[in-house]
Amino acid sequence: MTTTVNTPNSYALSVVRATGNNLATTATVSAGGITTGLTATLPASYLTTAGTVPITIYSPGPGGGTSTAVNFTVSATTPSLTSLSSPLIGANGAQTVTFNGANIPSGSTIKLRLGSQTYTISSGNTTWISTSQIQVSVTLGADPATWYASVVTPGGVSSSELAFQVSAPVPTISSLSPNSANAGSGSLTITVNTPNAHALSVVRANGNNLITIATVSAGGITTGLTATLPASYLTAAGTVPITI
Repeated sequence: MTTTVNTPNSYALSVVRATGNNLATTATVSAGGITTGLTATLPASYLTTAGTVPITIYSPGPGGGTSTAVNFTVSATTPSLTSLSSPLIGANGAQTVTFNGANIPSGSTIKLRLGSQTYTISSGNTTWISTSQIQVSVTLGADPATWYASVVTPGGVSSSELAFQVSAPVPTISSLSPNSANAGSGSLTITVNTPNAHALSVVRANGNNLITIATVSAGGITTGLTATLPASYLTAAGTVPITI
């Protein structure tokens, strides 16, 4: 960027310096031949992180010398998240989530919030793609929910939260236990093992809802559903289609 250094006592051969290094400098000279200011180009390498850059003027001799420093302040840029790269379907296993945004420096992390619970994704599960995109590997579960994400820079500057929706997946059944019974044996409790149901999923027999209890792990993942199959389904030999 170009910065102007106002000075009452430099001259046409004076040079602006940043942290002691000469910058490309142009003198502003009045009609009377008096140097009233110096314009210098501050390279982008000085603007990568928040902090201060000491600016001085060097005037060659005879006489001359180096001025006292005036600090140029580099402020931290606030990052932002704007969207997901694709709609998100919940899963009970790790999945890759890509966030789009702006001003995301390398080394940034993602913080997720669900209700009052917050989770910071580790650096090992975070991939910085560019200043406008960052990717994480995370398990969000199969429950439909509204999550909130923010990006935090290495310097601790946090973006505002982006709300995003996790939709429930179409459930599948891995197995039934038991998967058979004798006709006339009365009502039966069955366990439906599933990799992608959630706490509000319901087991159905012939399309009819059954009383269902979800088996939820310590990590909040639904690993199975237990349902009561009424005796009316077991009066005669045959098959009963079970769905979730």
